[in-house]
Amino acid sequence: MALVVAVNKPATISSLYEPDFHQPSYAVDNVTVCSDGLFLAHSLSDFRPWIKIDLQDIYDINSVVIYNRQDVLGKYIDIFDHLSQSGALLE
Repeated sequence: MALVVAVNKPATISSLYEPDFHQPSYAVDNVTVCSDGLFLAHSLSDFRPWIKIDLQDIYDINSVVIYNRQDVLGKYIDIFDHLSQSGALLE
């Protein structure tokens, strides 16, 4: 059984697209279905957008699960184009 250590941990994001609806805390609220595009973490069109989640402890991480938005705009976002590993942009 997987332990989700990021739930409700402090999160920050490079910028906010719409502050009323797109807070970084929505990335760690344990809600994985958001079909209307609201109440999700969303940055502006930054050159290299980022999100940082403070796990507040040291963990051995075996996997990371990322959920893309499920509304019509989600199909235009390839989240794997924006992932980084050890701070380096994956090309």
